[in-house]
Amino acid sequence: MEIIQFSRQAELRDFYSVAISRRNLIPIIGSGFTKGEKSRFRQVPSGNEFRDIMIEQICEKSSEISSEDFKNDAYKFSEVANEYFKRVPTIEYKKTLRNYFTEVSLSQIKKEFLKINWPYIYTLNIDDAIENNSNYKPVRPYKKLSGFVEDMNCVFKMHGDVTEELSYDELPNIIFSQEQYIKSLERNASILNYFQSDYTSKNILFIGCSLEDELDLKYAISTSEDIRNGSVTRIFIDIL
Repeated sequence: MEIIQFSRQAELRDFYSVAISRRNLIPIIGSGFTKGEKSRFRQVPSGNEFRDIMIEQICEKSSEISSEDFKNDAYKFSEVANEYFKRVPTIEYKKTLRNYFTEVSLSQIKKEFLKINWPYIYTLNIDDAIENNSNYKPVRPYKKLSGFVEDMNCVFKMHGDVTEELSYDELPNIIFSQEQYIKSLERNASILNYFQSDYTSKNILFIGCSLEDELDLKYAISTSEDIRNGSVTRIFIDIL
């Protein structure tokens, strides 16, 4: 495994050209990709920004907890989400998801990125940015994948989909809290197994992914088989 430095432009250009032509480079898109883009009534927040939004709403709805309780920066996103889903009424958090994560538009350069002939895309985001600004079709968690999924020009929404979350009053369709992450290891096994296979055999391009608190992704990576191809590469792109 090698991390390619962007200062080595010629090598990076050659690598991309070959990997894309062989359809052996798979993007994983995180919150950095859509951070700051215009949504229905707001702008899409980063993970840390949405953590602060959740804390504010928790404190508004509960007299038992205050912002001082969250002063410790070690309070992770998934831990805040545990309290969020317990203390904030469903109607309120669904309004928040609607305001921040629906009807997302992307800048032209990001739309051009989505026009590249990727085999498919994984995203850790619940927003509708990719499907709104490209021809990719969402594949949602908690369902068994068909063998035809690779032919569908799809985006695997590993942590759920805001449209589905807003459309149904069943179990949460998103994966934010630690409890949801733990349950997803079994309920979302089909997509996680698919990702594990790609991680051991294909080149992976992480875009705007902090990988700090994605418990399911960490589990999938840590329990993957040894990488089957010694030449596979992991590329990390941080979007400021």
